[in-house]
This record gives sequence, C-alpha cells and structure tokens, in this order.
Amino acid sequence: MTLPEKITAARRAIGLTQEELASRARVTVRTIQRIENGQSFPRMHTMRTIADALGMPYSEINPVQQPEEESTQQGTNSVTAGADPSATHHFLHLVCLSCFSYLVIPYVHFLVPRYLTKREKQLSDPVLSFARKIVRGQIWWVVFFNVALLMTVFLNFALIHYGALPINYLWIVFIGYIANLVIISRYFFRIKAIVA
Repeated sequence: MTLPEKITAARRAIGLTQEELASRARVTVRTIQRIENGQSFPRMHTMRTIADALGMPYSEINPVQQPEEESTQQGTNSVTAGADPSATHHFLHLVCLSCFSYLVIPYVHFLVPRYLTKREKQLSDPVLSFARKIVRGQIWWVVFFNVALLMTVFLNFALIHYGALPINYLWIVFIGYIANLVIISRYFFRIKAIVA
C-alpha cells in the first residue's frame, strides 16, 4: 500500500474529512489533498503530525526510514531534518532580535517572535523549544513589567499619603527595559549552543 493510500484509508477508518485531518495536523487542506492524491511527498515533520492526528504510530505510515531521519536520530544533525545550521542560526537570531520590538510596542511585542515561530514549520524539537522559551520569556517580561508599574502606583499613593516624594515612573520603565535587554542578550548568546 502506498503512502497516499495508507493516509486516505486511515483517515476514512476513523471517519475524518480532509478538512478535519488538516485541522488536527495543523496543515492546510491543500497539503492533505496533495498528499492523498500522490502529488507531493510530505516531509518527515508533516508525516509525524499526520500520524499523530490519525492516532497511529509514525512507523505505520512510513516504515522506511529516510536518510535525513537517520542523521537526525544519530545526532549528527540536531537542528532540523536536512536543514542548514546557518539557516537555523539565522532563524533563531531573527526571533531574538524581533523581541526588540518591545521598544516600539511594549505590551504585545511578543506576538512578533511568536508569529515567526509559528510560521516556521520544519523546526526540530530543541530549536522549537528554544524559540518558544524566548517567546515565553517575553510574555513573562510583560507580566512583571506591568506588575512593577502597578506596584509603583500603589507605592506612590502610600508615599504621597505620608508626605514623602513619589517614585518617578521613568525609573521603573528604564529598569524594565534594561532587564529585557539582558534577557534577550542571554538568549541571543545561547543560540550557538542550541544549534551546534
């Protein structure tokens, strides 16, 4: 049985439409249609997500191990299957540098690196995990930054009530922005260890 026949049979056996399978596998309907029609051969990552969406082991869909898979499993290429390490370096650097959008849009800037991460479909688990960690770090920065500003508001009310001088909010903004610069820089300099 060919790959398109296996996927079509498995999909029909559990009563899924092509649209439902595409939604579960997080691929486009056109991708499922092309695979089932034999017009394209999916990459390893796509086959794995389709197998997961069908609730079957990956080996049932693709029992023949591809050469790029072997190199990934042996650890010779820990980035992405068949991907150029310099391209992965570039991608992770782009994600890190996109975090600097907090200088322009400080409250929703994490959407930029999140979008870049979601758009990239063929990432290995360590690279995807690292990119998600960068995004989570920026979300936490937004949370702590807002909490610090709120605490400053309450502290200023108390200080004014007791006749003391209030804290200038610019200090909180300055400290928060410098802290995020340090966070982004730490991630930026750890990229080499992730891709190597």
